[in-house]
Amino acid sequence: DIEIDKHYNIQMPYIKNMLDALGVRQYCASDFEADDIAGYFVRRGAKDNRKIMLISNDHDWRQYVDENTSVFSPKGSNTHILDHTNFSDYINLTTRQFIQYKALLGDSSDNIPGIKGIGHKTSIALLQEFQSVENLIKEYTSNGITEVLQQNVVLKRARNDIAALCMNPETIANFHLNVKMMDLLRSEYDSDMAKNMTYTTPKISKNAFVNIMSEVGLT
Repeated sequence: DIEIDKHYNIQMPYIKNMLDALGVRQYCASDFEADDIAGYFVRRGAKDNRKIMLISNDHDWRQYVDENTSVFSPKGSNTHILDHTNFSDYINLTTRQFIQYKALLGDSSDNIPGIKGIGHKTSIALLQEFQSVENLIKEYTSNGITEVLQQNVVLKRARNDIAALCMNPETIANFHLNVKMMDLLRSEYDSDMAKNMTYTTPKISKNAFVNIMSEVGLT
């Protein structure tokens, strides 16, 4: 990781200068990641009913998909566009359920631990059965939902872990924290991000681009 950071820091000034020379506007906020800035623009565009296409292979960005927002993932021969018409082909959940799905699984790259014992199949089965983890907890504490757990093979295997998710206050608190960290459309970002965000207004410059290419040894 230290080596990756070192090379990243060496390369970034060249990348920024190349994009400037190509006329590509760049946005940066010192306290926020690209995920958050993308969410800010999706929210801002939604207010004007704009059509938005995001370009990223980051799976977290798929929670942005709605009637106005699509995600283009450039993956060689597997390039595809994900939108509200084909989202269920990717995963048979809604985009808001997708956040809860991710919160249950966790994400090691974002230091989000997930919920112990609740994996991919169990997460999908729970959300399809109860629509949300909040509904699951409510049903479990009021009715026990023993019959549902017995009938669904996937849920039956994870019965003890589901009980912990529904009855353990610490586990419930961790889940809600995970959701908050995973939710890239949080409105609380808006005001601070707008204040702290800087952007470039570049002009296309062939000579500048050629000079940068020469400097880094690309011809």
